[in-house]
Amino acid sequence: MINFKPIFCKKQFLLVIAVIVLVFDLVTKAVTDGIFHQEAIPGVFCIESYHNTGASFSIFSDSKVMQILFVIFGILVCLFLIWYAFCSKNQNKNAWFYVGASLLFGGILGNAIDRIAFGYVRDFIKLQFMDFAVFNVADTALCIGVVVFAVWLIFFSYKGEKEQDGKKDF
Repeated sequence: MINFKPIFCKKQFLLVIAVIVLVFDLVTKAVTDGIFHQEAIPGVFCIESYHNTGASFSIFSDSKVMQILFVIFGILVCLFLIWYAFCSKNQNKNAWFYVGASLLFGGILGNAIDRIAFGYVRDFIKLQFMDFAVFNVADTALCIGVVVFAVWLIFFSYKGEKEQDGKKDF
């Protein structure tokens, strides 16, 4: 029997999708930087350049120490994801793992590059139909990546390992 693994179960997928997210994030930030207010879809969202010196919702704004810690933490998470994808003995890594990890990897790198290069993250997507923080492509990838990674962690990461250990889940 021929075993066809989907392309997104391969380790290289993590890097390819992460690079796509990273490039899309950096290009959109460069194109929109400095735009004060430009309607994109009226009543839904507009482009509005904002320089965020903090984390989500501008918490820890104007703290250089926190900026450095955000970069260090992001790099450590990326190193862990690479190690886990390429070196871990866990055989339960599937599409959920690789999609979640690649979105996290690309999003973390996009915002880390901004923090290192500019001392802030360039946000530009402003929702008009609700009061919400201004965000960017990397932030979107991070949020989706966390949800997808959590689904993998909860439902798939230990699947089969309990049976292999002779344990049953009651």
